[in-house]
Amino acid sequence: MSAVNPHDSLVRTVFSDLENAVGELRSVLPPAVADRLEWATLKLEPGSFVDPELRDRHTDLLFSVNVKSRRQQVFIYVLLEHQSSPDHWMALRLLRYMLRIWEWFLTNSPDAKRLPAILPLVLAHGPRRWNAPMEFLTLMDLPEPTRKVLRPFVPNFRYALDDLARFDDAALLSRAMTEYAKLTLFFLQNARSGSGWFTRLGTWGDVFRALLRRPTGARALTTLVHYVSLVVDGPVSEEFRKALEAAAGPEVKEVVMTWAETLRSEGETRGEARGRAGMLLEILTSRGLVVTDPVREQILGCRDLATLRAWGLRAVTVASAEEVVAPGPSAAG
Repeated sequence: MSAVNPHDSLVRTVFSDLENAVGELRSVLPPAVADRLEWATLKLEPGSFVDPELRDRHTDLLFSVNVKSRRQQVFIYVLLEHQSSPDHWMALRLLRYMLRIWEWFLTNSPDAKRLPAILPLVLAHGPRRWNAPMEFLTLMDLPEPTRKVLRPFVPNFRYALDDLARFDDAALLSRAMTEYAKLTLFFLQNARSGSGWFTRLGTWGDVFRALLRRPTGARALTTLVHYVSLVVDGPVSEEFRKALEAAAGPEVKEVVMTWAETLRSEGETRGEARGRAGMLLEILTSRGLVVTDPVREQILGCRDLATLRAWGLRAVTVASAEEVVAPGPSAAG
């Protein structure tokens, strides 16, 4: 899981798995909508439609699913919102992304005569309850009587919302979801809020134990523990570890120890990578080559030692810094 944005990484890791995604989508969409969809046909579509400059604040997932007893396909577009306050212009932002989805669809289906419906869904886990307008038309500066008259002539839609700030543990526990998905929502809801939530881990004991009985349970729990460490920007506290052990049982101790050992190994690798990246930049600078910000970021962000070694060999002969990171056989080492 990437450390660039732990919230985005966790959501993409967990809900890219269709078994986890189905429970979340069915829990949030209105029953009248969810009951019309053939969930066995759910598919994760490739790509992201978020503005590049906003990808440190949002992550998105696009799913397709068939309508029951029909050949028609609809899209479900999930956008994770993790700002500290609700985004007043979320409906406008979603409209922009929905237009991109339709354009992507037409590029890949040039013979289509109709567009697929898109069901937008916002997953919010900020500390404040969501109070932004959820219907696009309400963003328009119109008095209510005029709004009603103009409704047929202006675009309008409403997005579904999973506002984690509105739910207590009992509500999350009652959802028909996988254990991994439930715990992901619980961790998203609480990991940024200090240590007070540690005492509530015991309420989730049955869910932790059920997760660990799954073949991939230990790996899933490791992902959640790692997420906590990234959010607090440091090692998980002894208080958290003890609360987790008390809630889930002795198997957790081995999971945490394995995770800690992996983290130490990754830390050593990151340290060596940073050193190699620094030397590479020094070589380029000493040769009088201009290192642009994108190239510098790419070099400093690389954690693959073989790639950095290959770039280091290139650095002594290239005519420009851009050639060092350009795709090519030697870049793979």
